[in-house]
This record gives sequence, C-alpha cells and structure tokens, in this order.
Amino acid sequence: MTKSFGAAFGQLVAEKRGKTGLSQGELGKLVYPRRANKHEDVLKQDVSKLERGGITKPTARIIEQYRAALQTLGHPITDEEMALARAEKPAVNPEIVSALLERNAALGRELHLKDKLVEGIVRNYAPGDWQGFDAALVQIEAILRREAEQRAQPNSNQDSPIDLLRQQVGDLNDQQMFDQGQTAIATAIAEEKAAGNARLFALYAESFSQAARRNDPELAAQNLVDQLLLDNPPDPFKALRALQDEWYICGRDQGLAFDATVAIHLAEHTLTHAQTPDQRGAALNDLGLALCTLGERETATARLEAAVLAYTGALKEVTRDRVPLRWATTQGNLGNALATLGQREPGTARLDAAALAYTEALKEYPRDGESMDWAMAQMNLGNVLANLGERETGTARLDAAVLAFTEALKEFTRDRVPRQWAMAQMNLGNALATLGEREPGTARLDAAVLAYTEALKERTRESVPLQWANVHFNLADLERAYFDKTADPSHLAIARTHALAARDVFVASQAEHYVQKVDNILAKIAARTP
Repeated sequence: MTKSFGAAFGQLVAEKRGKTGLSQGELGKLVYPRRANKHEDVLKQDVSKLERGGITKPTARIIEQYRAALQTLGHPITDEEMALARAEKPAVNPEIVSALLERNAALGRELHLKDKLVEGIVRNYAPGDWQGFDAALVQIEAILRREAEQRAQPNSNQDSPIDLLRQQVGDLNDQQMFDQGQTAIATAIAEEKAAGNARLFALYAESFSQAARRNDPELAAQNLVDQLLLDNPPDPFKALRALQDEWYICGRDQGLAFDATVAIHLAEHTLTHAQTPDQRGAALNDLGLALCTLGERETATARLEAAVLAYTGALKEVTRDRVPLRWATTQGNLGNALATLGQREPGTARLDAAALAYTEALKEYPRDGESMDWAMAQMNLGNVLANLGERETGTARLDAAVLAFTEALKEFTRDRVPRQWAMAQMNLGNALATLGEREPGTARLDAAVLAYTEALKERTRESVPLQWANVHFNLADLERAYFDKTADPSHLAIARTHALAARDVFVASQAEHYVQKVDNILAKIAARTP
C-alpha cells in the first residue's frame, strides 16, 4: 500500500494548521472566502475531509487556495514539501518490523528499556522496503542509546514540574502512546509561554526528544530553532546556519536519516531569516545539499527533484558576475543532483544538463596547480560523460570522459590526495574498459588494467575492503572481455580468481547487492568455460 498525494497533502495542511493555532473552521473561512458566510461547521467538514485524505486528487485550484492561506498565516507549504508529498510513500512492512525488533531486542534489554517502548520506536523508524533496512538499524540504535542516556540523567528536583512532566511522558511512551506524550509537552509549552517563559528551554528540549522518539524531524527542527532563538542571538541567520551545518554533517557522515531530515527543515528555517541575496543563496544551497544527502540514499527521486529546485533558486541569488566562485560551487552542486537523477532515468536529458552545469563551473574555477575544485569538477564531468557514453553506440562521449579523468589526475596526484587519485584511476579504468569492449584489439583493455592496478595501490583490502573488492570485481569483468576478444581460456581463470576474491569481501560485509552482481559475473564466466 502507498499513501496517495491527497493523503500526503492533507497531512501537510493539518501539520501547518496546527502550528497556526487555527481551528479547521477558521482555516476554512480563509481558504473559501466566498463561502465565509456559511456556518463554521460546514467549512470545518471540508477542511477535515481534506486533512484526513478524503480528497484523493485535490484540484490545482484547491491546492493553491490552501497554500495561499497558509502562506498568509506565516506557515507556507514549500515547493520541496509539495515534491515530497507527490512522491508515493510505502507503508510499513510487518516483516521488516519483525526483523528490526529481533535485531534490537537485546540492545533494548541491555539499555534497560521496556520492550514496548523499543517496539514503538522500531515501528516509528521502520522503512517501507528492505533497501532501507541497514540504515534503519543504524538510526534505531542511535535513538535507543539517546533514550537510555536521557533516562539515566538525574532529576534536577524531585518535585519540579519538568521532572514530573518527563515522568508522565516516559510512562506514556512505555505504552507506545507517543502522540499523547507530545500533546502533554505541547500543553506545557503553551502554559509556560502564558506564564512567562521561565522553563521554555527545558520544555523545548523535552519536545525535541519526543519528536525524535516519534520520528518527527520537522517538529524536532522547530524545537531546536525555538531553543536557539530564546537566547536572542545577535545574528539569527548566522546562528541558524551553524546549527543546520551541525545536523547536516551528522546526517551525512553517520548515515542517520532523522538527523539529515532535521537538517533539511533547519535549512528551511534558515531561509526564512535570510535578508540579502547572499544569505538566501547560501541557505538555498544548504537546503539542496541536505536534500541530496537523503535523496541519494532513497529509491524515490522527490528529494533530488527538490534539491534541483533549491540549487536553481540559489543561482538566481548568487550570480556569476557578483560572486563567481560561489556561483561555480552552486553549479557543481546542481550538476551532482542532476547527475544522480540522470543515472536513474532512461533518457539523457538530466545527464546532459549535469554536463552543462559542470562545464559552467569549470569556467570560473582557477587552474593554478592548486585547485581541487577544478579537478573535482573535471572528475564529475567525466563521470557524466561516461554515463552518457555507455548509453550511446558511439565512442565520442567515452573519449571525452577519458580526457576529463586524465585532466583531473593532473591535480589529483597520489602524493597530495591519494583517495581522490585512486578514485580518478578507478573511473578512468571504467571508461577505458567500456571503450575496449567496443573497439577492435585490446589496447584500451590494457590501459584499463593499468588504471585499475594503480587504484589498488591505495584501495587496499586492509584499509578499504569494499573499494578493494569493487576494483577486483571490475578486473573480473575486464578479463571476461579479454576472453571474448581473444578466446584465450587463461583469461577466464584470472577472471574467476578476481570475482571470488571480491565475493569473499562482499559476503563478509553483508553487501547482498554486490554479492548478486559478482554471482552474475561468475555465471558469465561459467557459461564461457569449456
């Protein structure tokens, strides 16, 4: 089962309306001004129907009416949110929930958390398909450990309202009553605002924790912003951007989807505080980066589409004539989003657009013997050209890719940047291998072997086993290509050795996708073996 756009849009409206404090009837008067003379209950029913997903395909006019009303109230539905709402969201798979519970039960007991609480958190974070299983495991473990740390903290005062609230919310969470716990916190925040704000910081912190338990990154981001603004920072934009960067780095480097999504919403908040073109451009670029971080991990393309919108908006603020290097960086980021989309689509329009973006960036990056930005743009351009070349019968794009990788290697030297040097050698080998299969003779295949062999000088089994295994996987396929050209059976034996070496690492790493790819190569080798 999947959630329809109407249900997703209705949920967005409900969330935004909740932040305004308006009732359904009051919002109805703003959305349907020509019907404002009708009884409020009638308008309430219309809004209620939309919010509960009763309108499965809302018309463009209805959508714009709701968006206009919420925009006026200061809680707009952004283009990025609309893009995500249009993406179908998979329902929770009970088999995945069961598997996640099995993997997390022991950790929950070790951390002295109640089984029902662990089950509730698992359900809140369970993905809709098996592809997200490993990422969910990492995220759930982080949430459970955070929960244990918070519960281990001593009370500030046995009779303090904050401690009593935490106890109340904790008891509700232990019964999987997460929404009721959030309601209790929201009520306390409203009462504290009316009373003078003395305990608001602690309440926002508690609300953030509850949002994390419920997997509500939007509310979590709002709580972080409310906490930060309570201190009245002298430069709210700068402070918000620094906060967003912390969450972005954590979500990117630790693979935590919750943190990465919080970073997306923090970027949206930062954008609302931008007052100059430079600030708006920076916030939109940050938003694009956060969206891409998650979009690259997901099968759906909604976040990547939203990232393209964000980067395109940033380029309108950060112009080439005024800030050429920042413009070039944003062009490069736009190219990355377009390239990822293009790899998932059958046509070449996105890849062509990505190649153009990288080419534009190269016009402003200096070529002075020190520019890593120039070299990375060359690398990215080469990857796009190689992808285009693989989809075409000719060799012009592949030749251009080889040239781009060769140029990148002039800056990506092994002594300066060994990781990037090995990556460029690997990419060069891939392009040469594809050319070698299309051209007579083995000269290109020989050059590909040399490039892969160079990459293995840095991609060792001890330091980066998965990258080492990927090189050997490519060498296996390359030896298969040699056999197809020469009919020399020795190449099949070498190919099998490379494939089995790669398979051992992939199996040990539980990289099922790559194990399947190696098995496909082994099957091709077996089919050719006399």
